[in-house]
Amino acid sequence: MSTKKNFWIGLPMQMMYGLVLGVIVGTMVSSEIGMKISDYLKGAFEPWLIAFTTCSSAAALAVNLEASRKMGASKAIASFAIPLGNTINMNGTSIYMGVTAVFAAEVFGIDLTLAQQFQIVLMGVLAAVGTAGVPGAGLIMTTLVFTEVGIPLEAVALIAGIDRILDMIRTSVNVLGDSLTALVVSKSEGVLGTELMDQDTVVKEQL
Repeated sequence: MSTKKNFWIGLPMQMMYGLVLGVIVGTMVSSEIGMKISDYLKGAFEPWLIAFTTCSSAAALAVNLEASRKMGASKAIASFAIPLGNTINMNGTSIYMGVTAVFAAEVFGIDLTLAQQFQIVLMGVLAAVGTAGVPGAGLIMTTLVFTEVGIPLEAVALIAGIDRILDMIRTSVNVLGDSLTALVVSKSEGVLGTELMDQDTVVKEQL
């Protein structure tokens, strides 16, 4: 596969994955949860803003948990799904690793075979699961993907200059995915909107 074909097939494939992810999120909000997309984005705005500015899903954990509860997620499901997703639900980071690997291969003139492209996708998913929810962690984990497919580590320097901006975007995707999961599971269990946020305070006062 030529370098030109590698660029026009590999990079758009990763970008299409990001587009499909956005379509799936919008579909799940409207169909699975039965909520207007505007209402969901309004409810998730505060954790999204914290994730966007701090580039840390861990920093937005508490606010994300509170926002999901206010949108109707049950306490038991939200308390389990969101901290767990904060650790392993790094879908934005996974997309980032795939896109940067194809970009670096194009810059260095490396022809990626179809098997190597699938390897990048697999390594991106596995590395994203093990990535810590702190700023800049995704850039470090990218070196694993580069090494696996034979991309020089010097390519990391090309990405480091704009990594902060990319980190803001992918962290936002991760945080929205965590809250969406809690809402979808609550809906599937029939407990969405059955536990008001104020009930937790009332129970504590009674105890």
